[in-house]
Amino acid sequence: MSENIVIGDVRPRIQAVGDGILSTFVFPFAIFKETDLEVYLDDARQLSGYSVIGAGQSEGGSVIFNVPPPANTVVTLRRYLPIERMSDFAEGGAFHAAVINQELDYLVALSQQNADEIVRSVTLDPTDGDVGLVLPLKEQRANACLIFDNEGVPVAGPNVDEIAHAQANAGIATQAAAAAQVSASSAAVERASTETARDLTLSARDQAVAAAQHTFSVFKYTAIGGETALSGPDDYAKTLIYTPGVVIVDMNGALWEEGTDYLASDGASITGFSPLYAGDVVTIRAFGSFSVTAEMDAIVAEGVNQVANVQAEGSIQTANMQTYAQQMADIVNNIYDGAFFEMDDNGDFMPTLSPVYSETYELDINGDIQPL
Repeated sequence: MSENIVIGDVRPRIQAVGDGILSTFVFPFAIFKETDLEVYLDDARQLSGYSVIGAGQSEGGSVIFNVPPPANTVVTLRRYLPIERMSDFAEGGAFHAAVINQELDYLVALSQQNADEIVRSVTLDPTDGDVGLVLPLKEQRANACLIFDNEGVPVAGPNVDEIAHAQANAGIATQAAAAAQVSASSAAVERASTETARDLTLSARDQAVAAAQHTFSVFKYTAIGGETALSGPDDYAKTLIYTPGVVIVDMNGALWEEGTDYLASDGASITGFSPLYAGDVVTIRAFGSFSVTAEMDAIVAEGVNQVANVQAEGSIQTANMQTYAQQMADIVNNIYDGAFFEMDDNGDFMPTLSPVYSETYELDINGDIQPL
């Protein structure tokens, strides 16, 4: 050991990372002898496989490994001295400066060692208030977490069983939350489906209202004798209502002429005819008001649709559709003035002057006449 060794203000611990090639690692602090240096690779202390150079030198030295540490290996070098005093001064004996210097160097080195340990320990901030940091008893802290109370004092917290139970409950809670999320998503889908169903229902209602505007209703009255006016509920409890100018009336199958045989002006009664005999049957057909343009648009649209499907279906001919469209146009424009219409054996609507049907028909949203 050099008598001139100087313990500088250098932390007695250093770390480096191996690259798989470098085998020499320098330490900048002084050591008194080679065994004062502890060598670690990651967290494993090494007792062989290297040599130490520079013991007794103020500027430190180096460690040379026989085999370069593997890449990414953390190399830790630290000075660690036993806390002891091996020398003694004789009473009245010679006072040697070298011996005193050696003892003082050792004490300073021990102080640096302690300071390094303190830095790596749990300590209070210099500005913090005083508080006891004594750990709970071993029996209290065994298998338990260390927590701090409201005064900042360390106390024993939950044990491992309590933590495991809490984790299990957290897992259950997480699953419940996931299930709730799925339920919420399902509820959102159900709500969307309900809203879609509502929209479809409203659309169907609107279509039904539109279709209702294109219908005609049939009212039947069986006379008890002497009636010269008809109104209110008919034989089937349907209350008479019609649009003046679009009504057809017959008695016992014979068509009446409006203005000559009867009057229909108030939309709720038929008047001005000769007294009926008991058993006479008066049939009133009341057509709803509608837009010729809208109905023609619907008929033409249906015709276009049917013509477009001729090649694919092979069952409808263009000529037939043109005839059909013309017949519908004739119906709408009242070509068959004062006529009633019935469905023949082929399902086509034909004009007849002797109506015998009491069914009610409607024009649907595609412009087709359908029985109610």
